[in-house]
Amino acid sequence: MKLLRYLFAITLVCSLSHVARADDYAMVIIDPVPLNTITTYDITTVGSPVAAAWSSCAPGELPNGSPSYDGCISFLNGTGTTLTGFDLVVPDTGGVVGQTASCPTTDPNDIFTNINCPPNPVNGDWTLTFGGGSIAAGEYFVIAEDGVPDPTTFPTTNAIGVTPEPNSFWLLSTGVLSLGFFGAYRRRETLLALRP
Repeated sequence: MKLLRYLFAITLVCSLSHVARADDYAMVIIDPVPLNTITTYDITTVGSPVAAAWSSCAPGELPNGSPSYDGCISFLNGTGTTLTGFDLVVPDTGGVVGQTASCPTTDPNDIFTNINCPPNPVNGDWTLTFGGGSIAAGEYFVIAEDGVPDPTTFPTTNAIGVTPEPNSFWLLSTGVLSLGFFGAYRRRETLLALRP
């Protein structure tokens, strides 16, 4: 009888908590074949968000080998530079409320290999970070989602293209080298001032 009370208490706690959620949506960024029949968002400035609305994936929008997805957004890298990373900011509204995020790397056309997808939103947003790949200037790509069957209920997503920052070692080396040149210049000036 005692065991039944404990079992009932555990069941009650699990049913009232949000930890045991089974629903989730999955995001992936893939390399597609460009189509002239779909809306394509142009990313023109690195680091500036582009608000994009989701729609059902159009026939031919997904490249061969990719599984089916519920929703797609097509983009063109119009920045004039290679994008080596991508950030997606997804508000916790509409069709994703109560879901968790995931970013599987099972699509053979996936562009990025270094992906950070926190399962739960922070301050009302998910910030999904994609890196370890590249999107050349002038190249098309698709962000695809699975888990929200009606993509029109998926909230408008901010897409932000990122380029590599200088390596920390190179920044440190440049700073030390600059200080060395400045020190040598000051020493030379002091020695010249002491000359008769």
